[in-house]
Amino acid sequence: MPRPAGSWSASINGVETGLKLGAIQADGSLRGSVQTESIEGWWDEVSQSVTFRAGEFVATGANTPEDATRFRGLYTGYLFGTPPTPAAGQDVEWTLAGSFVTTPPWPSTFAPGTARRHAYGWFAQLEQIV
Repeated sequence: MPRPAGSWSASINGVETGLKLGAIQADGSLRGSVQTESIEGWWDEVSQSVTFRAGEFVATGANTPEDATRFRGLYTGYLFGTPPTPAAGQDVEWTLAGSFVTTPPWPSTFAPGTARRHAYGWFAQLEQIV
């Protein structure tokens, strides 16, 4: 299966947005973005899964704990293709689907995150010819 680099159409807790995943590094790490938030995480080739955290970097210039990344969510997703065994030259719709949890004290862009509910669903899709 292909690695998930590229620009994906995503739905995160029902909010349609774009998800950009950069090239997978030799150690499995990846970077990208979702809306205005940066993401960094890992691709697991064996399980065909991705885990990443999303947030924004805040630079106050004071070299304090506020000069940090505000992580707004931790995402996990699994890759599958439709159809699962495409013929050569056939279009395949790749889907990453999973869940994310918000991380206090900063709510996610896509969900408020409270003690009552902090876990939500997401998926992203990318069409490709194999």
